[in-house]
Amino acid sequence: VRVKVTDELQDGQVFTLLTERLPPVLSETKVETLLPLRGAPGVHTLVAEVAADSTDEVSLENNSAVKSVAVAGLSAQLRWPQRYAGLPANRPLQVQVAGPGEELEGTVEFAIDTSRAFQAPLAASGVLAWRNPVTTWTFSELPPGRFYLRVLTESAQGKGDEIVPFRLLPGNEPRVAWLQQGEELADSRMSGLTAHNGAVFLSKVHDRVEVQSAGHDDGSFARILLNGAPVMENLRGYNVAVFSLDGNVLATRIFDVYKNPPDADSLAAFVLRLPDSVLVAFALMDEGSTNMNEKAYSALEWLGSQWIRSVGYRDSWAMLVWKGMATKALKEVWHPRGSGPIVLVDTLVHSVPRGEIVSPWIGPGSGWSRFRATVRGEGSVDLTVLGRRSAGGRYDTLATVTGAQGPVSRELIQTQARWVRLVATFQRGRSDSSRLESWRLEYDPPADVAIGAEGVKLKPDSVLFGRTVSVSARVRNWGPAESDTCMAVLQVRDESGMWRSVLKPVTIPPLLPDSTFIAAWSWQVREPSGRHVLRVLLDPSARIVELDETNNAATADLTVAADSTAPTIRLFADGAPLLSGDQVSPTPELRLQILDQGVFTPKDTSRLRVLLDDRRLGPETEPALQWHFEEETEGKVSAVVSLKPVLQPGSHILQVTAWDLAGNRSEEWFVLRVSDKLEISHVLNFPNPFADFTIFTYFLSLPADEVAIRVFTLAGRKVWETVSADGFAGYNSFDWDGRDQEGDELANGVYLYKITARAGEKTVSALGKLAIVR
Repeated sequence: VRVKVTDELQDGQVFTLLTERLPPVLSETKVETLLPLRGAPGVHTLVAEVAADSTDEVSLENNSAVKSVAVAGLSAQLRWPQRYAGLPANRPLQVQVAGPGEELEGTVEFAIDTSRAFQAPLAASGVLAWRNPVTTWTFSELPPGRFYLRVLTESAQGKGDEIVPFRLLPGNEPRVAWLQQGEELADSRMSGLTAHNGAVFLSKVHDRVEVQSAGHDDGSFARILLNGAPVMENLRGYNVAVFSLDGNVLATRIFDVYKNPPDADSLAAFVLRLPDSVLVAFALMDEGSTNMNEKAYSALEWLGSQWIRSVGYRDSWAMLVWKGMATKALKEVWHPRGSGPIVLVDTLVHSVPRGEIVSPWIGPGSGWSRFRATVRGEGSVDLTVLGRRSAGGRYDTLATVTGAQGPVSRELIQTQARWVRLVATFQRGRSDSSRLESWRLEYDPPADVAIGAEGVKLKPDSVLFGRTVSVSARVRNWGPAESDTCMAVLQVRDESGMWRSVLKPVTIPPLLPDSTFIAAWSWQVREPSGRHVLRVLLDPSARIVELDETNNAATADLTVAADSTAPTIRLFADGAPLLSGDQVSPTPELRLQILDQGVFTPKDTSRLRVLLDDRRLGPETEPALQWHFEEETEGKVSAVVSLKPVLQPGSHILQVTAWDLAGNRSEEWFVLRVSDKLEISHVLNFPNPFADFTIFTYFLSLPADEVAIRVFTLAGRKVWETVSADGFAGYNSFDWDGRDQEGDELANGVYLYKITARAGEKTVSALGKLAIVR
């Protein structure tokens, strides 16, 4: 299995991280490599590809994988305008840099000028403290034209200096453009092309053709070399090589007229059949005069030779001649025997077979409208527009122009591509004189929803299991265009490290540039005790087009404390607290209050069980349980459930069991006593003794029409009374301030009191004793 891993940067550069050939793989194996990050902030698109030697695979669809990695820089990074951007001149220019992170502090300074020198900038921001996530500077007094933006940053990590070319375009077009013109084209990736004089064109190749000749007494050798490499050498007689104008060897021949006299005729025939537009190289070795004839001499003279008839026994001779090209100079040298060897050199200048210029990936853009290019010269080039939906996705062809000449303009079809790349292809033969002078792409700029510098806010950030946390995040559109509707989700990271959504998403409405929206949730925490990481994630489905997708998430820490305390159950009858064994009326209004330091949810009927005389009660039973509300009571959450039973005289058992969200369980049994006649019981006052305040309490078995409370001295003299005390069935109370009927304080001492209840013609009484001590 062959494995290849590449890293593609945002500017289109591709680096190979790993190429490896693995031994046969039975089921699974792992390959590791390193991703160098220093000096390379931004989005890295990692592509892993595997290929087996055998083509016998079930599927080839799973032979590659793509993953994008966002790498933060140690200094502020320019976000907008992008390199080679074309922006409307009639709008304020907002420059943006992204901060490196909350843990770093630093400064940023902007300047704009018409040249890279920045000796007298047209505009400057002064020194600004960078802010996370974005630092901005707005300027609105520039005319249309080409400008340079300089961004100077400084922090504890060092200094940064970036210069970005951009243009301000005339007109009222809302769209922006990406364009390169003239020498700017050299910043795109090129192969086989040269950038010069404001254009790019096929590069020229200079092939060196060298001819060496030596007769027998001068070394006896012959060589024909192309760029230093032998084409043919050291063969006796006439060595002949034919080269095409693009540097290819078309033919090689050896004519040994000394050993083989017919080779003279063959040499003549070969020369006369040579095509035009070729370079012919001749090199003589050892001896070439013996057995030469008129045909051979005439043929070489027809080709242009002036010295061939002078070549004598074992002389040296060499010639380089351009067949059929009168403007090219012939080179010929003859040395008599003993005069030394000959060296001739000429050059084949021609275009490379193919050239290509590829722009960086342009974008992101929310819509693509038109592609323009300018091609000059007599030849033509092929233009292609490629698009892809994500930074690491596969690309599609959006438009092609074959044989482009002059100004070219193409409207782009509707596409979901967010990134677009331009490609120009030059071919030798039809593009030799073609020059690409500019290309341009017009598109709709993106939005950029991001979570603000304050991040995710939790209130509180430490809670008990089952309690509610308020979560909020300020969402801002930092992009140059209005955003579409998107979603914000609240997630918690589980023990396996995976993110899990905990509540319904919040809809973020369309936002104009630099406007905000608060995404908020109220979350009932049911996570185990310990520290948990919450995350607010914007646009999880990547539905909207954004300038930067690395700022769509922010996290916060939440501490959850364990809940080990069971709920508390309280019972009230007709508004008064009720203890087991107390009297109630035959038709009491019972109210259950369940208090828990975590959360008890009354809407979850499975967490509360109520039995009356062993019969399970619920919302549909008789009597029915009525679920009311949750409220904060003494720092605890209270759930209230009421019921109105009809009870026969005698004792009844109310069994109540409650479970909180943490699984803690409480159970209480209440004995309810019901009488068919009026009785008064549990008569007392508290505090006792008292100084200036006491409470009379008593239980009635049935409701009373009138209840009177009278206080007497030990001698039997009445000093105070009331006939308006409560007469409810069950618990009752009445407050007394210790004063007599005229409002004067009673003297210290012991007093008697009598509580009398009347229902119809039935009257019951009970006596008590109290003491006043001041």
